[in-house]
Amino acid sequence: SAASDVYKRQPYKVYIIQSENSGVLVFLKDSNGNEVVKALGSWQDPWTKSFQAIAQQAFATDKKVVLRFVHDTPEYKCNETQYYNSKPYMIRILK
Repeated sequence: SAASDVYKRQPYKVYIIQSENSGVLVFLKDSNGNEVVKALGSWQDPWTKSFQAIAQQAFATDKKVVLRFVHDTPEYKCNETQYYNSKPYMIRILK
């Protein structure tokens, strides 16, 4: 639907970055205060460190980010915590 397409493009505020033995998670808030947790990648993924660097820059400068994901299921929802079945392919920082 058009409403869900607009929501998918909505930028998020990074409010927590969590490094784990398996990879990096970001905790995000949208403009309505809704919270989601997303994976930036595992340590085996070559993009994880660069995605983490952009997330850290957004956190430090209080900028927002947009993320895009490759997902395993058609039921995947960008606005829900679903980091276990997705891989990011893009993170963008906004001014």
